[in-house]
Amino acid sequence: YSFCTLLDKMLVVLSLGLAMLSNFGIPPVRDEVFKAAGVDLGKPLFSFGLFSDTQYGNLKTSGMRHYKLSLAKMKEMSQYLEENEEVDFLMHLGDLTQDKGTAHRELTLSQVSKKIPMYHVLGNHDFMGVKSMTEVMQGFKMTSRNYVVERDAVRKAGYKLIVVDATRISTFANEMGSSDYNKAADMSGKLKKIGEVHYKNHNGGVGTEQLNWLDGELEKACKEGEKVILFAHSPLLTGRRNNDMHTWDRNEVLEVVTKHKCAKIWINGHVHVHRHVTYAVNDDHFVHLWTTSGMVQTSGNSFVVADVYPEMLLVRGVSWGCSFAKFFNFSAPLSMQRYDYNFSSHYLSMAHLATTKDRNAKIDALYPTGVTPPPVKAFTFSPSGKIITVAGTSTDAVPVVSSPPVVLLKSPSPTTRDPVTDSPDTMASLMIHFLAVGTIVVPILCTLIVIYRKKKWYTRLK
Repeated sequence: YSFCTLLDKMLVVLSLGLAMLSNFGIPPVRDEVFKAAGVDLGKPLFSFGLFSDTQYGNLKTSGMRHYKLSLAKMKEMSQYLEENEEVDFLMHLGDLTQDKGTAHRELTLSQVSKKIPMYHVLGNHDFMGVKSMTEVMQGFKMTSRNYVVERDAVRKAGYKLIVVDATRISTFANEMGSSDYNKAADMSGKLKKIGEVHYKNHNGGVGTEQLNWLDGELEKACKEGEKVILFAHSPLLTGRRNNDMHTWDRNEVLEVVTKHKCAKIWINGHVHVHRHVTYAVNDDHFVHLWTTSGMVQTSGNSFVVADVYPEMLLVRGVSWGCSFAKFFNFSAPLSMQRYDYNFSSHYLSMAHLATTKDRNAKIDALYPTGVTPPPVKAFTFSPSGKIITVAGTSTDAVPVVSSPPVVLLKSPSPTTRDPVTDSPDTMASLMIHFLAVGTIVVPILCTLIVIYRKKKWYTRLK
């Protein structure tokens, strides 16, 4: 019995220790990422911070959502960026609070240093607990729901940053009976009728008026030789999973975006886990569609430092409390790039804009069975951001060459479990869950053993 008690205490200490280790994570040092990837891009043209889906609320933890921890995570992110990085600004991709926008918005925003300029994208949760659109706009100090980010560093670098409002046509952001509300109900109803799973009311659409504006801004950027990074709350495509989270009029948005070769990447939140799809017109004309993970969806932290280069974007971040880094190449032909399955990356062409079922069938056809892809390196970073191991392979990478490669903290085996296995710290997560279960099971077993031995002793005595 004493041994069982000691074992249980050891399990408790181990599980708490592992939990603390897994929750610790900072973006890897830029030079260490270059060393791992075998490249040296030098100093970026400019850098910015990025986070999404904090969803702070005075609520109990639900599943993997840790609502109360978001305040501490926001403060930790702000301190790290201020002390360790030279970011030009911070981009928030929506869903700052869970259900009490006005009551909790100011408290959540106050965790970020006023020395770092912040820009906002509106998400569906940002409209919960508010009385009007004016209340939302004033709370975030926004003059427009869709806009161009005006920064000297961005303009000098030859880039243009565009914020797209994917909540414009929605039921949650418009008064019942209004023109946009009726458009939303109609759009959602039509999607449901043809069997699309993203008709749900937590999503929304961009709308024709805003699409015309976006088309014009992209046209101006292309004429001026600028590369464009687009920000929105909800994704356009996510690959095999999370198809119920897409922007309602994703097809129309993709048609506009891919019409302009200067549009390089669409970055969004909403899904809470990493997703990466490369949507291609042809081998030389494509746009990256990247979904970043949500801060609320982990007991650790989740944010990104994005370093912008003439032909590339390097994201260095912490996801699920662990470090990762990833390159987005804007210029190399798509056939010369490789993407790792751990970020659910898929290569799609214009022909794939069909229904979800059709699209998934065509995605499957891109990855024939029996193909042996080249290994994907996985790098383990120490708490200070230094590389301590270089090991690991992935058996489900796209079979083409990449330069530079994807850089991850670890390389979890691709399984159907979601979202745990889509995060870099799968092994740690599974160990913590195993040990946590052990702390419950061991005392029960010990009690049963004691009861059994006492019963045996009583029988002998009798």
